[in-house]
Amino acid sequence: MAIQPKKSKRPAGAVGITSDEQEVGTGLLNDVDVEVTAAEWAMWNYGNDAQDDQPFLHLSVQADGAEEATELYLSAGRADRLIPSDDGEWMVPSEGSSAKGLSSSCNAAAFLQSLENAGYDKDTLGSEPISQLVGLYFHLLRVPQPKRSGLPAAEGERERTMPTCSEIHSLPGEPRPKKKGLAAAKSAVPQKQIKTKKKEPADVEDADESDDEDEDEDEDEIQAKPGNGGAGGGVEKEAQQLLLGLLKTPEYKRKGIPKGKVFQIAFQALKDNPKKKKILAVMQQEDFIADGPWDASGDAITPA
Repeated sequence: MAIQPKKSKRPAGAVGITSDEQEVGTGLLNDVDVEVTAAEWAMWNYGNDAQDDQPFLHLSVQADGAEEATELYLSAGRADRLIPSDDGEWMVPSEGSSAKGLSSSCNAAAFLQSLENAGYDKDTLGSEPISQLVGLYFHLLRVPQPKRSGLPAAEGERERTMPTCSEIHSLPGEPRPKKKGLAAAKSAVPQKQIKTKKKEPADVEDADESDDEDEDEDEDEIQAKPGNGGAGGGVEKEAQQLLLGLLKTPEYKRKGIPKGKVFQIAFQALKDNPKKKKILAVMQQEDFIADGPWDASGDAITPA
């Protein structure tokens, strides 16, 4: 006998409380999985025209279950030390400054350090433009900001926190892992140019903080299948040749390419390749690594 669904006693206007009806909160994001949908270095004034612009790492992140992206502004020090490049991809010394890196005490530096701690490749992080983070899917966890001299907390002020990465679920270009017991995560929101000067304070998640060629939508949605004449076939051969070529270099010839870094290394090697998206799509196939013309029996891919 079929079980009849119970008649709902929920009155009109009452909200749902089950797992598939819950919404992501509108406060500060914390302890949630997010995907980076846009990334840039930017100047910003905390939404207050009375303050001078200061440099920030500006990220748009899409939390699982959220309808809109959230803006994160992570302070990147003082404008008399470093400022964003014209394209927003790099930080460069201000006029007259001899600074050679981010201040280790700023929130942007702490966030980037958390990425390294979670396994993001340091060489890639340091040598690629900041838009490399687009597509990164990770667990965002807020931690207390370090105590800074000269910035005493006001009486009754809540503890200041900053977003960090506690775990990387998938790197840019990698497929998202399947979730168990929860609804599948929404697909990534396409990156769009960030207009920081037009952002209102209400749109900013962290207001209390002290790419490639354009391709058509159809091309972005091509499914990678060997021999389909689209993302497979010749592209699959190019993907194999890429890894085989890397395995011949002194860096990977003896020790091989760690499986956990294949996509990071390939992403960096393909930075100027117009077929980058298609090649990475082929490399995401379940059997690509296992069935390739190399030895994939261990933790690293090595020459056959």
